[in-house]
Amino acid sequence: MPTRRATDSGCDKPNESCDRRSEDAGPPPGWRDRRRFVERRLPVVQENALTESEWFLLLVKYRLKMKSARRVTLDAIPLDVSKER
Repeated sequence: MPTRRATDSGCDKPNESCDRRSEDAGPPPGWRDRRRFVERRLPVVQENALTESEWFLLLVKYRLKMKSARRVTLDAIPLDVSKER
C-alpha cells in the first residue's frame, strides 16, 4: 500500500497541516454518489397562530413536565445525611 506524501495533499512541507475543506474538489476519483441530483434544502418557516390563553396553557404544561423531570432526577441522587462531618 503506497504511503501518502505531503505533496499529495497539496502541502509544501511534510509537517505542514493543510485544510482540505478550503477547496471543493468533490468526491474522490472513482467514488459514485448515491444521489443522482443535488437538491437544495431550503428552510421552511411556518407561523402558528396562538391565542394568549393557548400560549399560557402550553407554557404551564411545559413547566410541569420540566419540574417532574427534575424531581425524578433529584430523587435518583442518593443522599446520605447520617454521616457527620
